[in-house]
Amino acid sequence: MSAWIAYKRKNGKWYEYGWPVNLNKYELVSRPKDTAILNPFEAWQNVPQARRITLVRSKKCFYSYQWATGTSTTDPDTPLMYQALPMSAADLGAYIRLALSKTSDHRSQRIDGKYSEGYLREITIRSNESAAPIKEELSTKFKLEPTKLLSTRSQISIDQLFDCYELHPSVQYGGSDMFVSINESDENFGKAALEMLDRPYMAEKKYCEKYSYLSHVMPHLEKSIIDAEF
Repeated sequence: MSAWIAYKRKNGKWYEYGWPVNLNKYELVSRPKDTAILNPFEAWQNVPQARRITLVRSKKCFYSYQWATGTSTTDPDTPLMYQALPMSAADLGAYIRLALSKTSDHRSQRIDGKYSEGYLREITIRSNESAAPIKEELSTKFKLEPTKLLSTRSQISIDQLFDCYELHPSVQYGGSDMFVSINESDENFGKAALEMLDRPYMAEKKYCEKYSYLSHVMPHLEKSIIDAEF
């Protein structure tokens, strides 16, 4: 099992490590009283089918790439979708759920850890063929250049996990994801996506101070944990 971790340096300041760490290397010493609030989801549980999209907001529409898990490309049948603005938060939440339902997971097609000869090439060809007319529509209707559809900061990745959705912003440093219950309403789901897309551009230090896991966890930690010496 892995997780984002933070530790206190000798100068007394807490530091959040930038990448997930294997928890088998650590021993649990104390658990915050508000653990149920801080970690309400079972995001570590396996899911029968992995689902991921990249959601992009442009001036006139939302569009999304539906990924084919286990490959390096998008779904062969529905690689790209879009919906014109205006869209309410509820409309956006419903769109995201629909887009996630169009993803695919190809890992079960592996034999002894490998795909049969030509399988990945076939997936890539089908994906490109299916995406071509959608890219043409985006270009014609919204003046979006096909080769630059992912060249924007106004995008987030969304994974469907065991009992929640994980929203990941387009930043180079981790630890600032959002988690939304699978059972949440379309409106609240859409609001969460918009909230992340609306985050202002700022330096890494300031961004992490405002949006990182550590910044949200610290107010809930007992003094005995914050002041612990190791």
